[in-house]
Amino acid sequence: MSFSQVGKYYAEFLQQRNFKTFRTGDKIKVKDIEVEPIHIDHSIPGAYGFLVHTAGTIVYSGDLRLYGLRKDMTEDFIEAARAARPIVMMLEGTNIDNRMGSLTEEQVFKIISTGAISDEGMCKQKDGQ
Repeated sequence: MSFSQVGKYYAEFLQQRNFKTFRTGDKIKVKDIEVEPIHIDHSIPGAYGFLVHTAGTIVYSGDLRLYGLRKDMTEDFIEAARAARPIVMMLEGTNIDNRMGSLTEEQVFKIISTGAISDEGMCKQKDGQ
């Protein structure tokens, strides 16, 4: 399949979906569950963490940071999560294993863009090793 065919396929696929946009402060209702998106600072614009209100509140952080240009956005998320008094908190992060030291975003981008591709759920080098 050519690149243009792939683009056409996905354009048609996306047109069949019912996407909804959201912003911080919105409340998204799905049956008995309410989802509250809250902006976070990230290298990718438009990143969010979520408070999922169900029998108790579940907090999902997304990949947040406190050192970027919009540290205040992550602080908003932390305050909202604290106020929600969650029963579960799920955190995501790139630097959980610090044996390599702290990498900059540029270093992480270089590492992932120069070798790793996904193949049936496995990560391989471009040369197949």
